[in-house]
Amino acid sequence: MPGDSLTNRMEHITTTRSSAGSESRPLGGRTLTNHHATAEWCARQFKPKPDFDRFEAVQILEEIGTAMPVAVRLSPQLITHLRLLVRMTQKRDWFDGMPVVWLSVRRTAELLGVTPAQVNRNENRLMALQLITFRDSPNHKRCGMRCPESGRITGASGIDLWYANNMIYLPSEH
Repeated sequence: MPGDSLTNRMEHITTTRSSAGSESRPLGGRTLTNHHATAEWCARQFKPKPDFDRFEAVQILEEIGTAMPVAVRLSPQLITHLRLLVRMTQKRDWFDGMPVVWLSVRRTAELLGVTPAQVNRNENRLMALQLITFRDSPNHKRCGMRCPESGRITGASGIDLWYANNMIYLPSEH
């Protein structure tokens, strides 16, 4: 639909660089598929309740994720990674619809006590399980800014945790 925010986002993401030559890449790098667009639209439908606790989502994922079939099981390492990412957000980020973490891969590795390569593997696995997505900047660097007065995120590129929340709360509301 014209004017729909998802449509606008898809148009933005699929805008190509004129200097890309014969190869056409989405601005920001990653290809947006219909599956990603649908998942993003569904995730954005979540409106947290006033008593929302962002750590509850991780607790639920920990309880059900470790008992899932091997193909979709969450290892303790993935749970620890996800818990760290959630810890890097503020409660208001979830109410504002922007639970984005811009912690660098190197710093994430230091905090988890793993290598940067393992951080990338963990995040790719979490993305494959549709628990996170990447909100890319054109150079793939993670960065963000908060309003000094309100503390709200004014712009961010990094790991978007909205999907993890969607996976937990939307199905239970139907």
